[in-house]
Amino acid sequence: MAIRSGDKATPFTLAAAPGEPCEVTFDGATTVLFFFPLAFSPVCSDEMCSLRDNWSQWSDLDASVYGVTCDSPFVTAKFREELGIPFQILSDFNSDV
Repeated sequence: MAIRSGDKATPFTLAAAPGEPCEVTFDGATTVLFFFPLAFSPVCSDEMCSLRDNWSQWSDLDASVYGVTCDSPFVTAKFREELGIPFQILSDFNSDV
């Protein structure tokens, strides 16, 4: 199903780390989702570091920001920790979202 501008987003829950579910809701506040294919790959690491290094541009929006990848919750937690990412990185291991 195609998503169009103005479509209502459905809330979902993904793991931020093993045993740590994170619910993403769309309750009228601005929510930004960054989808990326593979943690620790050079391109994705560069992209996340760029977001981290320019974090004030995103935090000034007062938005909820999430990265979403198909990596396991173990990998997403380590990726976020090692790169010092200031927002949640969520595991969509089964490609549900």
